[in-house]
Amino acid sequence: VDPEESKVAASICKLDLVTEMVYEFPELQGTMGYYYAIQDGYSEVVAAVCREHYAPLGPSDKVPKTKLSILVSLVDKLDLLCSFWSINEKPTGNKDPYALRRSGIGIIRTLLENRIRIPIPVLLKLSDLSFDVADLQNFIFDRFRVYLKERGFRSDVVAACIKVASENTDLINLHDRVEAIHKFIKSNDGKNLIQGYKRALNILRAEEERDACLYNAEPEAKLMQDQSEKLLYNHLKDVETKFLDEPVKLNFDAIIKDLASLRGPIDKFFDQVKINAENEIIRKNRLCLLNQLKIIMHEVAIFSEIENDT
Repeated sequence: VDPEESKVAASICKLDLVTEMVYEFPELQGTMGYYYAIQDGYSEVVAAVCREHYAPLGPSDKVPKTKLSILVSLVDKLDLLCSFWSINEKPTGNKDPYALRRSGIGIIRTLLENRIRIPIPVLLKLSDLSFDVADLQNFIFDRFRVYLKERGFRSDVVAACIKVASENTDLINLHDRVEAIHKFIKSNDGKNLIQGYKRALNILRAEEERDACLYNAEPEAKLMQDQSEKLLYNHLKDVETKFLDEPVKLNFDAIIKDLASLRGPIDKFFDQVKINAENEIIRKNRLCLLNQLKIIMHEVAIFSEIENDT
């Protein structure tokens, strides 16, 4: 993006706000800025920014698509939200006189539909204003939940994915993750894997509570006696290695395929292995293996959030 064009576009957009025409006909906001910019001799690129930087105005409105329009649109909406948060003026209940929720959705749609991988915390920290960054981030994620729910994604699946989000997680990552898991839980492999995972989690929690300790050590292959536990261990190590590959982290179809491959080993493990073995060392090692399963699954989502009616 040309820096000079950015400055000019931002200035012209401000002029559009104070025109008498827009005061009289607010639905022409942006449109009149485009014509005024053309009339004053500015380039088509700059004029287009004046028209597009307010978009999207509604759920069916198109988002900006050119680099400069995207930039000014995001800056405009982020500045609006950060400014209101800095004076502690936020939407309450059904009241949202400054359309802050619409700005939040506008940021989300612009990032998603243009496949821009910038984490929300990174964007918010660009502001030099003083405000509660975590609170504004939560506000945008709440809008994100609404956006996904309106597109038919289950709220428990969305919650399971958002709970593993970090400061480096962008909305494209979360959207693709939700979409992949939403499909996966409808399959037999998905249903059975989640049942196996929850069974492992329940056993692990119960034994940790009873023993007043955490079984979070690395399981040792040399302590494994049954072929089924060796099979599960090897599959977990294989999946874990794949998850370390950066391109794989962005390919959720591949990730879900890897998770699905765990179904058979988990079923065999529970069918053939006595977890509470008489030998305490063997017992603890098997519980650590269940913890390893939990860790691997939680790399993708907190599957315990997903309801049992899958």
